[in-house]
Amino acid sequence: MIKKCCFTGYRPEKLSYFQDKNGQSYQRLEETLAYTIDEAIAQGYNYFISGFARGIDLMAAALVADLAKNHPSIVLEAAIPCLEQTRGWPREDIALYNQLLAKAHYKVYLDAEGTRYSYLKRNRYMVEAAQRVIGVFDGQKGGTAHTVLYARKLGRELVLINPQDFTVESPEPTLF
Repeated sequence: MIKKCCFTGYRPEKLSYFQDKNGQSYQRLEETLAYTIDEAIAQGYNYFISGFARGIDLMAAALVADLAKNHPSIVLEAAIPCLEQTRGWPREDIALYNQLLAKAHYKVYLDAEGTRYSYLKRNRYMVEAAQRVIGVFDGQKGGTAHTVLYARKLGRELVLINPQDFTVESPEPTLF
């Protein structure tokens, strides 16, 4: 049986420590995210969907791609909102995106041209496809908040990592 999990989380601009990959906070976040992925695998999840956005999405995709080297049953899907997703990104983020995209087992492109709706469409696609959503979320408004709310509305399992204190919470799903 295929059990699917997707990711949601902040872009680097919402996490002041995200640019310092050697810093303690970045390392703790990465370790906590890796732990939640390991836990999902232990619970039978073997298919992971990342939106391949800068920040948490690429961090999660890198962790899954690394795990897939030693676990052939693990699948990484790239859910791309539009063909031009990387336009305006820093060069190093584009390089990481391309490196990880080459490792993805499946690539789904939701729109040719990017609109504001393309990203919402991507997020809904991921939540609808997954049974569990792993999020890096502390209540800030934006796309991650909308994705978490949509996951709750659909009754998906949630595993939320607080990016400030690195606690992990699994709130009960609620149907609206």
